[in-house]
Amino acid sequence: MDAKQLIFHNPENEELRNALLITGQSLRNPYIDLYHWVKGELYDIEAMRNAVTCRNKVMERLRDLEGKKRDTQKDIEAVQQGKKTVTTMFKN
Repeated sequence: MDAKQLIFHNPENEELRNALLITGQSLRNPYIDLYHWVKGELYDIEAMRNAVTCRNKVMERLRDLEGKKRDTQKDIEAVQQGKKTVTTMFKN
């Protein structure tokens, strides 16, 4: 149990121990950068997909509202001309 016979915990080998600690801390996994890059790209693709989906929903809603506006305008013109329509029969 002599500490001087140990390699890593030998009090006289402080230089070796420090060198091993510094070397271990300076090593980096090269795939971490690749992982973060791919993750960022996937987030960008997901954001673009969501933007296109929302745009399609807005355009569909706009077409529906334009159709309702057109139908309402036809009813208004019919009422102004004195014609009776199905919708005006139930309204005063």
